[in-house]
Amino acid sequence: MKKIILISMATASLLLAVDDRPLTTHTELSLVDAAGNTESTSFAFEFKADKNFGKHEWRAESNAYYGSEDGDSTKNRWLIEINYDYMLSEKLSFNYLTGYKSDKFSGFDSQFYTGPGVGYKWIETAQHKLSVQGNILYSIDEIENVSGSDDYFAIGTGLNYEWQILENLKFKQDLKYRGDLEDMDKYFVDSKTAFESKISDMFSMGISYAINYANVPADDKVSTDRTLLASLIIDY
Repeated sequence: MKKIILISMATASLLLAVDDRPLTTHTELSLVDAAGNTESTSFAFEFKADKNFGKHEWRAESNAYYGSEDGDSTKNRWLIEINYDYMLSEKLSFNYLTGYKSDKFSGFDSQFYTGPGVGYKWIETAQHKLSVQGNILYSIDEIENVSGSDDYFAIGTGLNYEWQILENLKFKQDLKYRGDLEDMDKYFVDSKTAFESKISDMFSMGISYAINYANVPADDKVSTDRTLLASLIIDY
């Protein structure tokens, strides 16, 4: 957990050093600590950074989820993704994506993926924003209790939608897909649906529902992992 926070801070510092234009960041924090008949703790952290300079755009995203009950860890997942976009036109861009995911309880010790693609800003208005992305990825999966690694070429797609419903209320939908090009039954889907309500210029309260799906899960694992969170959000 500390590792992902340090990586996020280092990434933000790097982006800030590239140019003196403002850096936009989005941070979400959620903590639940229950005591009594059951001792349980859950923590969630999400960080996003976005920086533009000329035709270049850097986007960094990281998140971490941790949970324990009666001293036993029940959730331990973190991810970091970095996107580089070179704008070919006002809407179309060349994209390069690199990502790394670790999920102790999914049966996958780690998942790494990287590769080129294209991005397109489909809608860009004050009320609605919709962007899509597609990449050809080289992927490496390290599977629990399996020697060696599974490497393959994959197709990755992403969708990001924002709807400014009211001045202080926003709806967000993020959707990602990554699938093996040779085995179409092997794919992963990540979805996050969220509502955010502004309480000041910098702070918001949010509620989100995330789904992480593996169509072919590791042995003795279920396909779907769900997370419902209420979070404090900091935008600056």
